[in-house]
Amino acid sequence: AVPTAAPTPAPILKKADGPRNILVVIWDDWRDTGDPAATPNLSRLQSESLTFSRAYAQFPHCGPSRFSLLTGRHPARSGVVTADMLPSDALQLQYVPRFFTDHGYRVGVSGKVFHQRTKFYPAEWFNATDLSEHPVMFKSFPYSVCGSAVQCTCLERNTTGKKACVDYINMVKTVGWIREWQDKQTPWLIFSGFVRPHSDYRFPEWAASQPVKAESMTPLSDGIPPIADLIQGKSRCEGGKTRLESCQQAYARAVFATDRYLGAIVEALHETGQYDDTLIVVTSDHGIHLGRDNIDGHWGKNTLFDASLHIPLVIKPRATPGLAFQPVDDLVELVDIFPTLLEHAGLESEYRKATGGLALDGASLARYWAGSRASALRTATVALTPVCGLNQKGQRQNLCVNWYYGVDEINGVGITVRTGTLRVTEWRALKVQGSQCITARTEDACGAQGGCVWRMWYYEIGRDSYPFFCLADPANPDNIDWSEAGLLASPEVYDNQQQRNLFGGIAVPFSVREVYLALHRL
Repeated sequence: AVPTAAPTPAPILKKADGPRNILVVIWDDWRDTGDPAATPNLSRLQSESLTFSRAYAQFPHCGPSRFSLLTGRHPARSGVVTADMLPSDALQLQYVPRFFTDHGYRVGVSGKVFHQRTKFYPAEWFNATDLSEHPVMFKSFPYSVCGSAVQCTCLERNTTGKKACVDYINMVKTVGWIREWQDKQTPWLIFSGFVRPHSDYRFPEWAASQPVKAESMTPLSDGIPPIADLIQGKSRCEGGKTRLESCQQAYARAVFATDRYLGAIVEALHETGQYDDTLIVVTSDHGIHLGRDNIDGHWGKNTLFDASLHIPLVIKPRATPGLAFQPVDDLVELVDIFPTLLEHAGLESEYRKATGGLALDGASLARYWAGSRASALRTATVALTPVCGLNQKGQRQNLCVNWYYGVDEINGVGITVRTGTLRVTEWRALKVQGSQCITARTEDACGAQGGCVWRMWYYEIGRDSYPFFCLADPANPDNIDWSEAGLLASPEVYDNQQQRNLFGGIAVPFSVREVYLALHRL
């Protein structure tokens, strides 16, 4: 368990140069559609922000990716590579909202920020949430609302009900806190989580007629092994070119609607005179293929290609005279956000005290506007995803992220390393696999297995207690079979175009194993 310390009194945050407010906006399943007209408000914000053009998630699925953002821990090191299934000491960890609440900030969390909006997260972690006013947002709605249609519309009203636009509700709540907390005495942190452009593609009527520009197609990769593919990502928009293009248009319109809400939030900062005092972060939990990249017909995420792992990341610092706002092409990761927020607030030393000296896995991006940038943060990013069964063609059949999707059958792992010029991926078997772990019924029995981890499943809404399971650990480097026999498929080597697998035809100046082991030695 990570040790905790008593909260630091709020007065340390009353800076002479004004409050250091923080707004973090998270979109879901978001990638750049290639059409600036679809995101006019984001484009305006970018003119006064730093845009990180080479930002990557550490996991291609919502739950583990959001956990890494909120804790500053890489999935490879935290071991959290499943959605809604966390370590038994999860409540003792330092999450961004909890830490800032404990250290004098007003903290509000609205919309989809944590993967599941359940009472698993204690109320004392926040000053305000939207759960009591809008509990419908944490049920299965709003993800299965359009039936068989590619897209559908909703109503912009701040009430519960299946016809309401949940991102409109989120925007209203966020704007309300900005106006309510403008006293400039106590700094605030607001997490505003939009559920779009995640499917279903539902948005207000005014967005349904938005003209969209077709994104250029990336040629399909040649020579990729079947294991790189995932069957589950193909079904949503299958049905030929017309349906695929309709899905792409619906996605772009969902982006357009979400951008409108982002504009309303930023405008509230201007109207209340808080824009200059506020650090704004706009990002996503991962990308999405949209049927365009690398794998024929793959619509969703959960692959180890750039399409699934590349994320938009825009950061507007507090007013910084003379700063040149231009794209940053250094490699950065979602785990860099937590340390960035700490440096902005001047709370780095307080975090070390609260965690007994625990170091975060990322690095602060404040160097890019604070004049302290000496060199690039890193030479490579690392991401992974578990494997839990292949079909007869060798393709992955399941997400392997929770109890509904094969988590008890994890038997392998995919690890990918992204440098400035290459993406190199290996798929490897585990030494101790799911079938050897799942029979353990206690934490002690699970730990005795070696290569197994004890996990709490907190998905079910409204529970007062949660079930535990013993699962195979695909993140532990000692449980990965690094031998030649441990390879589940031929390695993948791609250049920046990722048009074909170059394995065997290009020199790779590093070993995936050594990069992964170095990550664990941090």
